[in-house]
Amino acid sequence: MEIRPILSTLLRNKTGAILIALQIALTMAVVINAAFVIADRRDTMAKTTGVDDGNLILARALQTDRDIDVRSIVERDTSALMSIDGVQKVSKISTVPLSNSGSSQTFSTSAELEDGSWFNLAYYQTDAVATETLGLEVTRGRWFRDDEIVYNPGDGEVPRVKVLSDAVADEIFEGEDPIGKFIYTSRGDAIEIIGTISSVGRPWYNWGELYSTSFTPFVEINYMYAIRTAPENRDRLIPIIEETLVALDTDRLVGEPRTHSEVIARTYSRDVAMNRMLTIVMALVVSITALGIVGLASFSVAQRHRQIGTRRAVGARRHHILSYFLVENWLITTGGIVLGLVLSFALNYWLVTKYTLPKLDPVALPLVVLGLWAVGLLAAAGPARKATGIDPAIATRTV
Repeated sequence: MEIRPILSTLLRNKTGAILIALQIALTMAVVINAAFVIADRRDTMAKTTGVDDGNLILARALQTDRDIDVRSIVERDTSALMSIDGVQKVSKISTVPLSNSGSSQTFSTSAELEDGSWFNLAYYQTDAVATETLGLEVTRGRWFRDDEIVYNPGDGEVPRVKVLSDAVADEIFEGEDPIGKFIYTSRGDAIEIIGTISSVGRPWYNWGELYSTSFTPFVEINYMYAIRTAPENRDRLIPIIEETLVALDTDRLVGEPRTHSEVIARTYSRDVAMNRMLTIVMALVVSITALGIVGLASFSVAQRHRQIGTRRAVGARRHHILSYFLVENWLITTGGIVLGLVLSFALNYWLVTKYTLPKLDPVALPLVVLGLWAVGLLAAAGPARKATGIDPAIATRTV
């Protein structure tokens, strides 16, 4: 089939075709960028925390009296929690990965601060058994000894050792063995690296490098308890843990224990809602575009009864009429797709600069193009098939 007669017809009736092509272009820009955002969020949510979050319960007991022996209270609580059937290990910890609450600190690689490279580390403050509680793997060096844990922050003592995640240790020391090396606080305090662990995620998933984390041997009374259980016992133990902590000290405030999985789900709740909303938006814009294509094709068929009848009368078969309207629709859709590619990258550039999203990956573009071609052809198929049923005698009678 020759394309020129079809293009000539479109140029004589270009308003509807232009409007549909613009609609297809906008649809493509929205669908590509929405799908890209959804995929990016899903990839982020699929990243591991680096800890055994599926078997952890988190419980916080807030002490009103600050003039207390932190270590003795923590040991008392830990002993009581460990006596519960099904509890495997207990640790005090300042926060957990993907809790959206935590702290970070800037360090230098040199004691001469102005000569060193500065980097930011999220940090978890915890005890000597956290590797067992959180399911961490020490990959180099060692974990904290009990005598290195600072329990009483009021006396001014500062931990002088630190454990790094593998990912950040390799970056800071450029692949060299970090054990025994030092990093320095902004005050010039030297912190020795005594070990590394398999990479653990930050408390905040959308700020900084996910695995730029560290651990410090420090326990404060109002930190949460991380309690490791067997999978079959986790949910059953939540009310028992709360009752145990309340019974130990009725003067403190005990928050309702939560699973780490629940905490992570809450952190990602906005992203899940956003993905659902974007999916609905994608479905709506594609549906509206399909309806627009159906409307234009139906209008085109209704306006061309005489033309169709004449072609049928001089020998055109049904498949000729069908292919004519499908090719016409394909040309309109292709024009919209070409413009849509430009709009897609323009919209992505705006999203990257405004919201620091990653740049659009062109790999997925062919799938969207094929999808829009398919939507266009399917939408035009009904009116085109209707055109093939026009009786030549009835059509020519309107001359």
